Amino acid sequence: MSRHAAPLNYASARRPLRRSRSVVALTALVAVGAAAVTAIAIYVAFVLAGPGHGSPSPALKILFPYLLIAIWLDIPNLEGRTMGVVFAALQFPTYGICLAMARSRRRLAWTGAAISCAHLLAVAVCQLLPW
Repeated sequence: MSRHAAPLNYASARRPLRRSRSVVALTALVAVGAAAVTAIAIYVAFVLAGPGHGSPSPALKILFPYLLIAIWLDIPNLEGRTMGVVFAALQFPTYGICLAMARSRRRLAWTGAAISCAHLLAVAVCQLLPW
């Protein structure tokens, strides 16, 4: 019996990581769907907000809590219309991209639960803020 181990074949041990076309297509599809959901959510939130100034509506607090927390923390440039809408418009596509990436790694349930918990926590914090 030989004491020497079989030589390692390094060429076959490492395969280059390639994303399949289906994963890229799914990610693009989810991002487009999330963008559509974002547009609808922005419309609903601002229609329900109504005219006037003062405290934000419950729809804004529920749909876009990160934006309101950032405004309350007085992060520069978020009170302007353009930056606020851009910040809000990136929320749901970011959720969608995270979920699509998690699906390709078979971690969809955990990622969905983490995103939901983070969003609900942000909504709770936003409800407690003094407006």
